[in-house]
Amino acid sequence: MSIKVAKMVLDIEAKAIEALKDRLDSDFTNLVELLYECKGRVIVAGLGKSGIIGSKFAASLSSTGTPSFFLHASEAIHGGLGIMSQGDVLVALSYSGESAELQEILAHAKRLNIKIISITGDVKSKLAKTSDLTFSVKVKSEASKAIPFFPTASTTAMLALCDAISVALLEKRGFYENDFAQIHPGGSIGKSFKLVNELMHTGDELPLVDKAASLFEAMNEITKKNFGLTGVLDNEEIVGVITDADIRRHLIKQPSLEGVSASDVMSTAPKLIYSNEVATKAIALFEKFTITSLFVVEKKHNKKVVGYIHLKDLLKAKVV
Repeated sequence: MSIKVAKMVLDIEAKAIEALKDRLDSDFTNLVELLYECKGRVIVAGLGKSGIIGSKFAASLSSTGTPSFFLHASEAIHGGLGIMSQGDVLVALSYSGESAELQEILAHAKRLNIKIISITGDVKSKLAKTSDLTFSVKVKSEASKAIPFFPTASTTAMLALCDAISVALLEKRGFYENDFAQIHPGGSIGKSFKLVNELMHTGDELPLVDKAASLFEAMNEITKKNFGLTGVLDNEEIVGVITDADIRRHLIKQPSLEGVSASDVMSTAPKLIYSNEVATKAIALFEKFTITSLFVVEKKHNKKVVGYIHLKDLLKAKVV
């Protein structure tokens, strides 16, 4: 019985989200554009379950490059209105669109000439009529037969729309992993988004030899730096890598080191990563090429080595 009810709920909520796709038109584009052009902050207001969704929406915006603040409708009349100022944009969430507690917020927004966006289930409501832009999240029915008005499908649709706005806006801003990492330094997310340049070895720690160096000098560098390999440079740019395994393979074929240079033994086309990449990108490269380390360069068209990163560095930082 419980599984049957659960499947019914999921079906109804899935259909509620699916229905939103047919409503995506120029109004949605204008909505995203209005938030993108906002010179102040995006103030998200709501009450009850809409308020919970609004709080999450504001947090999502703030964490992806759009300064935002959640204003609880019941707290607005007790000094909360002071958070609003000219240049802000107000996003009001209310499925009924008739929440009395929102009226003071809407009136104050009008006094400040703040643009108002409403997300509601009733496009003829007071909220919708007061707004500059309205998006409907109306659903055919909620998911509970026992309590037909219990918010389920409607809140799911509202949350999904807010997520759609957040992602459309962050992509319009060109806000990507590296930007996300800068404002998420703590917790498991922060660890996952550590940058390569925060974890890499630099300076004298780097195992590097010139391509004209002898194989003996390369072996000495590998032993001295204790990474099991060395990079090979040509005019300060990396052109190859020599590993312990490369040396063993050479010695099996040719036991003598006399007259053998680093360039004779090195593997060409070394695997590289940029210093401002997130550390998780290094993990993806480790897995793709079945390796455990990467040399780090600063720019795409400049292969001057600025660092070196090993799987152990990521394990130590608890990135993996």
